[in-house]
Amino acid sequence: MIDNNIPMHLNEYIQNEIKHDESIVWFAQPIPLLFMRRKLSVFLFGIVFFGFSIFMTFSAYEQANVSENNSNIVFLLFLLPFLIAGGALFFSPLYYYYLAKNTIYIITNKRGLLIQKGRLVTVKSFYSETIRYMKRELFANGSGNIIFDQKIVTDSDGDKQYTDIGFLCIRDVKKAEEILMKIED
Repeated sequence: MIDNNIPMHLNEYIQNEIKHDESIVWFAQPIPLLFMRRKLSVFLFGIVFFGFSIFMTFSAYEQANVSENNSNIVFLLFLLPFLIAGGALFFSPLYYYYLAKNTIYIITNKRGLLIQKGRLVTVKSFYSETIRYMKRELFANGSGNIIFDQKIVTDSDGDKQYTDIGFLCIRDVKKAEEILMKIED
């Protein structure tokens, strides 16, 4: 059974995932501003990086106009990847806003589901026996995160990077946790 309050652009994916013996008990989408705030450091670094890239590009452009030497054109082309990377960092909050609007968390009587629609549709199922631990992060307004797992990736320096997996930036996180604990085995 599909709830009428579920966003239409996600309804098709939910219908494909909900089995005939399942019923939706709870669903929510991330709060976009909280979801974006999780990546605030990326945005702040993007301001500096993008600003410096723009400054260097304009400086090189001015030098290319003054000089008849073509080496400054090559330097301009060299700066292009830095402009693109800086722009991506600077505009990353827009991507996270889009991601929040295209993510839905669902609890059925059998499992928890995380469905994200991006270039690909990602579906993660959480059954009671596969949830190793559950951590609730509660903000003052009652919203927060329920973390089930962490994805650990080792970067090129050998440092470990952790990514939380769960229901992130949701309203009434305590209620969601209570419902999740009642999933049938």
